[in-house]
Amino acid sequence: MKKIFTFIIVSLAAFNFLQAQTQPLNYSFEDWESADAGEKPVNWEVSNVNMGYGITIVPVAKSTTDNQEGSAHAELTTKDFSGNKLPGIITLGRLAIENNTLSITGGMAYTDRPAQLKGYYKYSPAGTDTAIAAIWLLKGTNPDTVGVGALTFTTPVSDWTEFTVNIIYYNSQTPDTLNIVFSSSLQSGSENSKFEVDNISLVNATGVNNIANNNNIEINPNPANTFFNLSYESTQNSEVLVHNTVGQVVLRKSFEPGLVNEQFDVSDFKQGIYFVEIKRNNKTEIKKLIIR
Repeated sequence: MKKIFTFIIVSLAAFNFLQAQTQPLNYSFEDWESADAGEKPVNWEVSNVNMGYGITIVPVAKSTTDNQEGSAHAELTTKDFSGNKLPGIITLGRLAIENNTLSITGGMAYTDRPAQLKGYYKYSPAGTDTAIAAIWLLKGTNPDTVGVGALTFTTPVSDWTEFTVNIIYYNSQTPDTLNIVFSSSLQSGSENSKFEVDNISLVNATGVNNIANNNNIEINPNPANTFFNLSYESTQNSEVLVHNTVGQVVLRKSFEPGLVNEQFDVSDFKQGIYFVEIKRNNKTEIKKLIIR
């Protein structure tokens, strides 16, 4: 049976290893250095594995041909790893592989509130594979999630194409940690899926990351186990979206104007922190939901 490593984003133990800055270093992937296996972009970690006895798995490689900018870019390819599918992953955080689980913690020191992550990509998926670009900002040693954003890719793209990841902010805090992750596969993995990334940047834009919070939204129980009830009132059509900690929408439902009193089934959700986004009356409102 085809397997892929479980992809877990862990934000409970921040790992700051760079000086504070307003732009991720080496954002065009020009500078590379030796890794445990193959090479990695300077200031980034990769999913390359050295198994010993001269055996290496190298899902992330430096490409010097057909760059979007400069003389190099990052090429991420899902590889076979003892019958499992190991995605090509680059991250500003710390990446660990244990018991077929990929965990990513922390990131780099960072104190800005960007509105968007932009960059250029090419994608050649195998089968029905999905690649992802994700960003999140944290605060504190047992950190709160300040903002997240994610974008998935499923369609083959042979020419460099710009992408934009909008960042959703859940509070008004100033973050102290930034992480960015690119992966050639997500959830279902196919060997040889190739995701190429170059020339990324963080963009500040007035108004994009503004959120409004309103106390007349009720969520219970919270923490939830198998379900939660959500109630609010809206004079216009409204929409409810539930995001996980990397910004993926895992639940979505629309409602007509009036009083909303709805029960949501979350019995299949993994334990952890989620964010309930309510779009109503020309505002976006966010509530934190914990599932145990």
